[in-house]
Amino acid sequence: MNISLEDKKYLDLCVQKAEETFRKHDNYPVGSALVINGKLIELAGNQIKELKSYAHHAENQLIINNATKLHEAFEAGKQIVLYSTLEPCIQCLGASVTNHVDRIVYIQQDPNGGACGLEHDNMGLFYKHHWPEIIHAQISDKILNLMFEFFHSEIKKGNTKWPLKMLSIFEDMKRSPVMTVPEDQEFFVGQKAFIEKDGKVLVLKANFGIDFPGGKIQEGEADFTKALKREVKEETSLTIQVGKIFATWQVRIEKGHKNEGKKVFLLGYKCKYLFGKVKLSHEHIGYKWVDKDDYQELYEDNTTYKMLENYFLSTSNTGGV
Repeated sequence: MNISLEDKKYLDLCVQKAEETFRKHDNYPVGSALVINGKLIELAGNQIKELKSYAHHAENQLIINNATKLHEAFEAGKQIVLYSTLEPCIQCLGASVTNHVDRIVYIQQDPNGGACGLEHDNMGLFYKHHWPEIIHAQISDKILNLMFEFFHSEIKKGNTKWPLKMLSIFEDMKRSPVMTVPEDQEFFVGQKAFIEKDGKVLVLKANFGIDFPGGKIQEGEADFTKALKREVKEETSLTIQVGKIFATWQVRIEKGHKNEGKKVFLLGYKCKYLFGKVKLSHEHIGYKWVDKDDYQELYEDNTTYKMLENYFLSTSNTGGV
């Protein structure tokens, strides 16, 4: 998960905008921010209910309001980032692609209208060349709780059909967070354990850099929790308690591997150390327990380090594992 402290700052602003959108304007709690070369251009909230217009999604408004700035930024080679509290729909994703947004970072997955899982390889050449980097950064559950509050408030007003449907969909997702991929695409599912002990997290050292305990789900393993406990036991000899998923991301298997090029969909779990002494398997060559004050000593310019950074950001925002 490629998220920085700057990303966290703008996502927090989006959360504030989403809450304002709901509390002050009685709209669906979605907030979005447009940032060009690190500078905040504008914040927007969802206005569909207020304006009776399906075009007024928060992200779409930002793109329409700042179309000229986006054009100029692209021509000048500047980085364009769109932040949102909710996974963009196909309308907002399409507008982002055609307006050359480089990165989309969102907090809450949307199992009803989210479009960020689209496989753009089957689209026209433009989309292959200009598809943005898309990052799901589940830094808190505040947005999901705001959405539940909004649905319940609509039901109390007598507007029941859509809110009840949405409550059911999001409740199902909360119980069983699942990532989707195109039906015919072969892929792997993997898990990583962020094991916390006395405020410190276990980071492993491999030949390729830092790593976390875990791996791909093996054929026949239907219980993800048991699978992760097995991996941790094999790689570290530790016994853990598996907590909630706090991050999802995907990678492609590196060149030279027998499964080169295939996708691995990864789930990051917050876990608690229960007992045991670290004893590494042949897969790793060292380990270190780090906390929020010293994890930067392990800095590497890669996704694995970004996941470690995101762990401490999400933990400070929610108060622990």
